[in-house]
Amino acid sequence: MKNKFNQFFSLFFIATVSLFIVQCGGGGSSYKKYSDTATYGSAMVCADESYKIIIEQEADAFMATYTDANVIVNYLPEGELLKMLMASDSCRFAVMSRKLTAEELKYFKETLKLTPQELKIAYDAVAIIINKENAADSATISQLKDILSGQINTWNQLGGKPDSVVVVFDNKQSGNARFIKEQLLNNSDKFPANCYAVNSNEDVINYVYNHPNSMGIIGVNWVSDKDDSTSQQIMTKIKMMAVAADSMPGNYVKPYQAYIAQKTYPLVREVYIIKREARTGLGTGFASYIAGDKGQRIILKAGLVPATMPVRIIQVNNE
Repeated sequence: MKNKFNQFFSLFFIATVSLFIVQCGGGGSSYKKYSDTATYGSAMVCADESYKIIIEQEADAFMATYTDANVIVNYLPEGELLKMLMASDSCRFAVMSRKLTAEELKYFKETLKLTPQELKIAYDAVAIIINKENAADSATISQLKDILSGQINTWNQLGGKPDSVVVVFDNKQSGNARFIKEQLLNNSDKFPANCYAVNSNEDVINYVYNHPNSMGIIGVNWVSDKDDSTSQQIMTKIKMMAVAADSMPGNYVKPYQAYIAQKTYPLVREVYIIKREARTGLGTGFASYIAGDKGQRIILKAGLVPATMPVRIIQVNNE
């Protein structure tokens, strides 16, 4: 009787464990075993090339804290990184300077059957850069619009030399190009004849350095970090224009951190993580790190304005 009971118990135990394995996916075709967690494994994320300096700092700090994590960052123009985010789950999230449009959200929900999360992580700005030899170092928003429309075509119209104005930006599909079209070109699909696209923010900087008559459009993160050697080397090559909003004539300011925080500088924008990862994988872990205390402190140190922590602005009076 005891032997029969032991046999019955053994069979019951094996059946129960087998059922548990099947229900957990041990032998089912729908089961997917993930190789990463929030702090472990390898994952790729995408970022607009404008944010290369800050995202590299975030990734380095994250991996120094979580030594079993390997974050691979793919830097692309905004248009290309959105395509990658939509095409494959290999890109866990994208860093870009806008939210998704209604049409893009619809594609995610109806075609991909997932709802992406939008997480605001910072405020930054588009910087207008010029050659150090250029005396025309300030402009109003209306004057920038006139430059881009061709109504201002020589620098002496702004107090500089009688040289033709050439405008360069990083890429036709970049967030910088889209932002300038929205803010200064009334959402026009085309840039005027005096505008040229290169390949990256760094290429814009080098072009302006080598061409005294040029004006460049870059993400301010490339020149905002006073402790970053790359940013400081760049500032030896070029200078930023001071810009005044039409509603505040004469109040010319550069895209410094305090003016971004106060939105006194008129070309401020928001920075978002668009996350498609529906589970708590490494993409989610890295996104949470950037939005958390340590990640926001990195953003603050880099000269941008963190979105999820308060910023104290101190006014210093020189007597």
